[in-house]
Amino acid sequence: MFPIEKGIPLPTGYNASGPRSGYPFRVMKVGDSFHVPAFNGNLRSTAKRVGVCASNAGRAINARFTVRAVSHGVRCWRVK
Repeated sequence: MFPIEKGIPLPTGYNASGPRSGYPFRVMKVGDSFHVPAFNGNLRSTAKRVGVCASNAGRAINARFTVRAVSHGVRCWRVK
């Protein structure tokens, strides 16, 4: 499970976009985020995997998430 962090600002200049997994989507509140280290150093693959899970979870719980590349991985924010 990935720890939820509060107070990490969403980078500006992006549009918000968004099954059961080890990610904490269901317990996140708007503005919460978590960091996922790049799997095997592959940032693109990591972002795609987290993005697909976030999109599916968002539909299931009527929420929206966005994923952005950050230092050494990706960060996922709940935006709605």
